[in-house]
Amino acid sequence: LKPAYGFAPTPTNQIMAQNALEFCRSSPTAVVVTVWPTAHSQTAAVRSWLQESCQIIHETELTIESAGGVATCLALYHGEDWVHSNCWYNESPLPSGPPAGPYAGAKWKAELAWRVEAPMTVFVVDSKEAGGRLWRG
Repeated sequence: LKPAYGFAPTPTNQIMAQNALEFCRSSPTAVVVTVWPTAHSQTAAVRSWLQESCQIIHETELTIESAGGVATCLALYHGEDWVHSNCWYNESPLPSGPPAGPYAGAKWKAELAWRVEAPMTVFVVDSKEAGGRLWRG
């Protein structure tokens, strides 16, 4: 796990990340938005969409190689049953077929999310003013 493309771990970036973490811990309106590597080309559109109804508290890019995809999905979707069951597979079948074994859902999501080599972009936003717009897209 390392910062990507101009997001060097400078003291300023580390302070901003620390502030974003504190905001997430303390605010009921904190939301983490992830743009997966597969959708990296859409990051500017996501940023623009978020700015319409939210305050972006922090943005960073992370390089996570595809080998770390399953672990990343397990961390981001901790506690969700589908990471074990793969119940959403039919929404986006894989050419190689459904993953087998433990964490089939996380394997499926990782395969979809890491189709290209690109960074994962993470936004921390304050959704206080968004109302339901953030969830309806």
